[in-house]
Amino acid sequence: MTLEDVYYFSQKKQLHPELFSHINKAVQCSMANAADAAEVQRRLNLLSRSKGNEHLRQASNFVAEAATYTLLEEAGEGPHWVPEVADKKMPDLEAGQHPVEVKHLNSPRVEHEALANGEMYGGSVDTNYDTGLDKKIGDFIKDTREKFTSYNLLKRGVAEPEGTLYLYFTKSIDAGIADGISWMTKMQDRIESIVKKHLLEKDRIALIVTDIDHILD
Repeated sequence: MTLEDVYYFSQKKQLHPELFSHINKAVQCSMANAADAAEVQRRLNLLSRSKGNEHLRQASNFVAEAATYTLLEEAGEGPHWVPEVADKKMPDLEAGQHPVEVKHLNSPRVEHEALANGEMYGGSVDTNYDTGLDKKIGDFIKDTREKFTSYNLLKRGVAEPEGTLYLYFTKSIDAGIADGISWMTKMQDRIESIVKKHLLEKDRIALIVTDIDHILD
């Protein structure tokens, strides 16, 4: 299966060729390693079977994962996709037996689905959008902690929550209107402050927060 066999990316190839090319670079690079190729195929097969709005959200998450793979590859980190392990939570990627998890804070579901489907989005602006971020980010940190601990126990024999978390966000209309021209900096500051609330003293999680569109420019 190729990237363009997935509906979301077949559309992006026509409408946003730069994004398609960026993600396809990660897919093609992965083909050089048999284990990576098999894992990418598994993920693309899952994407191809998803439907409707869930397909849109899962595909956008894959964009973040593939973009991170490319960043690590270009930095000479030698990334690999981490396959599933029965009854264990595992991170998305690894670089030299260092676990890397990728999370994507999509714009609010209603907004994301409306815009992705070419529909209008309107309504009152939620100037307190950070309130809704707290639970989502808390869930992200908990999941990441479990994945890093599981990975490190399996690979290094030490059960510790250590690794790098790439946390991307997509600009929402609410955030843009509420924060104005400086929305990206304010959004990043909010996310980082919320993450710190959810980190435990034992956590050794390196955090990278950035706008997903920034790395795809």
